[in-house]
Amino acid sequence: MPENMIAGNSIAYLEWTTKSWSKSGTLKPFSRRALESYKVQIQNPECVHAMCEDYRAGATIDRQLDEADKAAGRKIKAPMHYIWANSGFPAATGDPLVHWEKWTDTLTGTEIDAGHFAQEENPDAVISAFLPFFAN
Repeated sequence: MPENMIAGNSIAYLEWTTKSWSKSGTLKPFSRRALESYKVQIQNPECVHAMCEDYRAGATIDRQLDEADKAAGRKIKAPMHYIWANSGFPAATGDPLVHWEKWTDTLTGTEIDAGHFAQEENPDAVISAFLPFFAN
């Protein structure tokens, strides 16, 4: 069903979503090249299906697998640096590091001044957060 709804007016869906999920509420953070690429992808039924499947998994099987890992005491062993936007879902639910520290013993994190699309809204801050982590 979501695939059909998106296909009904895919460009309007893309523009509404990118505007409403960005901190500025505009398309200004997105380069013309990025928007053109997104428009090609949102008009591809296979890409839209994959996008919807990712959201479905996040609400279903991903949670079941997380619960199984939690019950078995499994944690993420690799070093983890969590980057989140101060104007987005993770920030709206409180400190996201509180949730992730249950899953790893090597957690660090950085809050970025951005909306959902941090890498496009504030690329310098994202790079500044990533580089020291990967340098170690």
